[in-house]
Amino acid sequence: MTLKLPKLNNESYKPLYIQLSDILINYIRSNNFSAGELLPSENELLAIYSVSRNTIRLAIDRLVQLNLATKVRGKGTFVKDNTSKKPIRGFFYDVEDSLRDLGWEFVNEVIEAGEISQPPDWSKSIGDFAEEKMFYICRTKKSGNDFLAIEERLIPCSVGKRLTVEQIREKSIYSLVDQFPEYEVKQTKYILHASNLDTKEKEILNHPPIDNALRRMGDYIGITGNRIMTSRQTVLKKEIEFQFNFQKDNDAWNIFL
Repeated sequence: MTLKLPKLNNESYKPLYIQLSDILINYIRSNNFSAGELLPSENELLAIYSVSRNTIRLAIDRLVQLNLATKVRGKGTFVKDNTSKKPIRGFFYDVEDSLRDLGWEFVNEVIEAGEISQPPDWSKSIGDFAEEKMFYICRTKKSGNDFLAIEERLIPCSVGKRLTVEQIREKSIYSLVDQFPEYEVKQTKYILHASNLDTKEKEILNHPPIDNALRRMGDYIGITGNRIMTSRQTVLKKEIEFQFNFQKDNDAWNIFL
């Protein structure tokens, strides 16, 4: 049977092996492959794509690196069962957790969630994504009629388009992204600073009680070195503070407050 797989985009600045590995990941998921099922061989992929054998091997190696496949010498590449072998990594403290620890009951209100072609100005100082298109999420956190924070996230479209509005409203965006093995976060950097609200934030808040706020800029890097997510979270309550102390032990991230 001839495999039907999407074409590669030679004009994209995303490397061909990354494109091909993403195609194979979607192939695994769309066909509901289970552990032990055989993936297309190098020769089968070479018959479909006009690329070098090295490109094919790099794509397959990336699947192995992402813990999605395993290679058996002389037999091929198989879907890997990683449900019980993925290390427990703890969690990165999010704004939600900080607010709950301080006793705030709140709800998320989704202001915007969708594909964008141009990143917002605040993200340009952080860096570019490997993917051509991005998915932008903007939420507010409210306690009754009281605004507590504004949260903005940029994530890959390949993730954002799989999320429902309900998921975006109810769950941590970090946890939603991290459920996909190929987007597992291995490094993160936070920058906290005070800043005045910008025009967009003032429009969201309508009549903001304050003009200055605490911002937490976040940069999240994945297992392959690509940027997975960037974030800007603006806290409006003066009495809220953040304390971070990360420690990694035996592949598990822990945080101490």
